[in-house]
Amino acid sequence: MIHVICLKCQTRFTTSDTNAGKTGRCPKCNSPLRVPPLSRAAAAAPPQPVQAGPPAAAAPAGGMGMGQVFRWIGEGIACGLRHVVPLTLGLLIMLILVSLAWTLCVVPGVFLEPPLVAGFVLIMLGAARGESGLLGRLFAGFSEGRFWPSMGIVWLLGLIFAGVSIPISLLVLVVAASSAMLLVSEGVVGLLVLAVAIPVIYSPMVYLASRLGWAMPLVVDGRARVVESLTVSWRLTGKVARGFGLFVQMLVLTVISLIVQALMVGGVLAILGLGGLAAVSAASPKFVAYQEALTAVENMAAMPGETLDALHERRVRELYRRLDRPLPPLQPTESAEAYWFRAERELEDTMAGEALGAAGTMAAAGIAGMAGAGLVITVLAAALGAVLAMPAMVAYRDMCRLVRPAAA
Repeated sequence: MIHVICLKCQTRFTTSDTNAGKTGRCPKCNSPLRVPPLSRAAAAAPPQPVQAGPPAAAAPAGGMGMGQVFRWIGEGIACGLRHVVPLTLGLLIMLILVSLAWTLCVVPGVFLEPPLVAGFVLIMLGAARGESGLLGRLFAGFSEGRFWPSMGIVWLLGLIFAGVSIPISLLVLVVAASSAMLLVSEGVVGLLVLAVAIPVIYSPMVYLASRLGWAMPLVVDGRARVVESLTVSWRLTGKVARGFGLFVQMLVLTVISLIVQALMVGGVLAILGLGGLAAVSAASPKFVAYQEALTAVENMAAMPGETLDALHERRVRELYRRLDRPLPPLQPTESAEAYWFRAERELEDTMAGEALGAAGTMAAAGIAGMAGAGLVITVLAAALGAVLAMPAMVAYRDMCRLVRPAAA
């Protein structure tokens, strides 16, 4: 018998000697493969019988300390920074396609989100293992027997976390309402209660996410079935500093992510505020000058013996002079009284049009600035999220070596 290993899904199986050197397909993922010749059959044999390996739901016998957890954090962030471009692009494309699917209809969202999430998990796994061609794996969840398993694990985890998050959210509302009353009556005390209570309330959910966080990679990686992956993930993570190591890792990275994203949003909004202030300062002098000149000429008193028409003419002339504007030409059949009223009205319309134009320019600049800022924040947040997700993938890469691939 010849031992064969599929290079794509890592499935091990045996075939008869008559197939030596022939080309066939993997019984699990249906990928093309070549049976090694008899001279190399020994090299393809596993170092120990398959029966000697740990069962799929087994965990490592020895625990791992917090030192290993912090090494995973450092290595994962470094790995994420090395592959930040495909990770960020993969995450953004996945989010855009998922959003479009849910916007179109519920049915496309239900069937498109799980395989796309599985594809992004494969991108992260490839980055953790130092493989190439990462972005092309985004749609791998639609093929190779991953579609229905990804559907099962995504919606199973969704139901679990929905069941946990609903009572937690209700508790948060109660605490927030109580803290708001304390904030009114006691000031800083209410704020401190809220700042301490919210993380304490949400910590069980973060802990649950850290313990079940490897269920999705286990299914996508072909190492466990859907329901079995929950047990495997729980047992594997339980051996890392008695289950609290990965919880600390997720908590630390979540806090870092929130702080950095707050700084990013604050910085972009500060830049937008300064830009808007500069735009207003640059666009307003003409309108302000017009208002000041109009107020000055309206306060001009009539000279002794001056008629109202003459006073009106003198005021309009002074207004044009102060604004350094040329008077409009006199129409051939136009009376003097009508001319000065027309000149006053035209100047008012001109200044109002310039003010509206400046306001429109500022509004367009503001919209463009907000769109650009939103794009920058989205890209940076996606990059940050992808990089900070890599420590969990690096930890999974090291720990899953102790789990045998699930049987086909």
